[in-house]
Amino acid sequence: MGATTAAAVLGAALVIPMAGGAPVAQAAPAGVSAERSERAAVRLRARGEAIFMGRQPVSGRIRGHESDLPAEVLACRQCHTGAAPDGGATAAPQLDRALLLQPLQRRGGPPSVYDVASFCKVLRTGIDPAFVLIDRIMPTYRLADAECAALWQYVTR
Repeated sequence: MGATTAAAVLGAALVIPMAGGAPVAQAAPAGVSAERSERAAVRLRARGEAIFMGRQPVSGRIRGHESDLPAEVLACRQCHTGAAPDGGATAAPQLDRALLLQPLQRRGGPPSVYDVASFCKVLRTGIDPAFVLIDRIMPTYRLADAECAALWQYVTR
């Protein structure tokens, strides 16, 4: 997702260009108040939270399958909160800024860091920033750029 697309998704009040692979919030353009920028960021994170928690349904499937999974099993919270509904641990990592923004070795590949573009790529294709294919149990999603940007803002808050 380029800076132009991010600007359209996030609104004129908040732009997230790629600077050295890391998202960087910029000051609002002239004439746009900081309050407006903050309201736009809050709305974006709220949309991302709705996607993460499953309140906004998304479409996806397991790689290699032709049928979509039911929306209720595609919610990120099903696997990425760190705790299963029965109190046990989940097999998937908890998604947060520490996991995504720190250079970490993942799945045997070289250290990598996510940005909004690589985050959306892994959700859509199953290929992480180090070009390592993630576990097949992780669905691939059909997400619009706006949905990806919102989800990124929520998990990296």
